[in-house]
Amino acid sequence: MVGETLQACSPTENVIFVARIPNSIMLNSEEILSFINHNPVCHLATCEEGQPHVRGLLMYRADKSGLTFHTGDFKSLFRQLRQNPRVEVCFNSGEIQVRIKGHAEF
Repeated sequence: MVGETLQACSPTENVIFVARIPNSIMLNSEEILSFINHNPVCHLATCEEGQPHVRGLLMYRADKSGLTFHTGDFKSLFRQLRQNPRVEVCFNSGEIQVRIKGHAEF
């Protein structure tokens, strides 16, 4: 396989942090999905051999079923997710930051 589509996280159930600096705010699930789809550049954290790895990615799509990313099966991201599918992803724009944790599904 040259590429894989990954479903990672459910933005409506696993949001662990939404912040507007300097005051915390709460967004509903529709607002979170809208924010993520309008700001698809993100940072995805994985783990390999007990060490964190963070990389910038462009998210393909976000909906109620989760976040969709693409990667190649020859990349370290693919290998890391096969070994440990737990991830955290961070989207931010201006003063808003949304962090979501979950697991990748192939």
